Order: sequence, then C-alpha cells, then structure tokens
Amino acid sequence: SLSFSNITSSAMRISWNAPTGGTGTYKIDRCTGTGCSDFSNIQTGISNTYYDDSGLDSYTVYRYRVRGNNASGDGPNSTPAEETTLMYLSISLTSDGTVDYGFLASSASKSTIDLSDTQTVYNDGSSAIQLRIKTSAPSPWSLGETVGDEIFKHEFSSNGGSNWTTFTTADTYQQLVASLAGETSQNFDLRITVPSSTVDYAQKNISVTVQATTP
Repeated sequence: SLSFSNITSSAMRISWNAPTGGTGTYKIDRCTGTGCSDFSNIQTGISNTYYDDSGLDSYTVYRYRVRGNNASGDGPNSTPAEETTLMYLSISLTSDGTVDYGFLASSASKSTIDLSDTQTVYNDGSSAIQLRIKTSAPSPWSLGETVGDEIFKHEFSSNGGSNWTTFTTADTYQQLVASLAGETSQNFDLRITVPSSTVDYAQKNISVTVQATTP
C-alpha cells in the first residue's frame, strides 16, 4: 500500500506499510509514465518504511513498487502506485523592468514601443506556462476604457502593438499569453494614456506585475 507526500517539482516521499511479521530491508523500483511497466531498481537496503526520491523532472508521472528483502531473498512486489511531480513555475524579467514615460500632456499617450523599451519575460522552467499581468492605479487616478477626469487608460500587448488589451480593474490579473513554452522568452509592451484633467500634476508611479500559472 503505497502513499505519497512532500511532493515538489523535483522530489517526493513514497511511504508503505510493513508486511505482517516485518522484514529486513526494502527495495524500491521506479518507471516513468502513466501505467508504465519497465521498472528499474533505484534503491536497496532501505531500513525505513519510506523513501525520499529526488532529482525528478517537473510535472512528470512516476510509478513505484516496493518489496521486502531478508536472508531468504526478496518478497513479492507491492501493487504499483503513481504520482505526478508539481509543475516548476519560474519566470524572470530579462529586460530592465523600468519604464519612464516622461512628461505627458493631458489625454496624451505613450508606449514602450515609442520608447524602444519593450519588456521581456523568460520562462525558466521546462514546462509550458500561462502568463498573466496586472497593473496598479496611482491615487487619485482610476482605470477606465476611455480617459476622463482622474481616469487614465493603461494597455498591454504581446504582439508588438498589433493588438492592445485594456487593463479593466486595478490589481486584477488578466491573461497576457495563453501558453509559453519552457526556456523561451516573451516580449510585451505597455501603453498609457493619462487623464484629461487631474487635481495635481505630480509624478505618478505604477506597478505592473507578471505572474506564471499552469496553462
């Protein structure tokens, strides 16, 4: 009776029940893939009723079986059981991470394309991921589909500005890219249109966050 715990993207613990009457030590076999049968031994001489397997691939199915061993030889194999490692999600910003739009007149727009400051995200993992993006809204401004008094428009594009998507709600994630393959990069651009009027004309700071999730 195998069970699994401490599951990460590269490791897991396999536990089992000792047979009636006990045993000397245990041997554990492993194969890769749902329902696989080409087992290979990965450890012998295990004195505990668990084994911590490591160095595994992210988001991969591993199948295990265990048998006891003593001076008389090996006992029967346990019923195989399988578990999937977690997906390794990690992204990094390979561009500068800062956009300076400069001074803008009321209702004026500017983009990272205009500034030659396109941003780039890199998928550090080996599995495909989804990218989501959100923006903050600096006080006293709020987001809108069109600009107005204290209302600014903020947009993003994942195809070099051919299409723009408007941020609709501050601090709420929207889809940037449906699927980004492992160890590949994704460019994205931002465009801001400032309010038609505001109570102050001070510098505003806006935070944009990109998040990795499962596709």
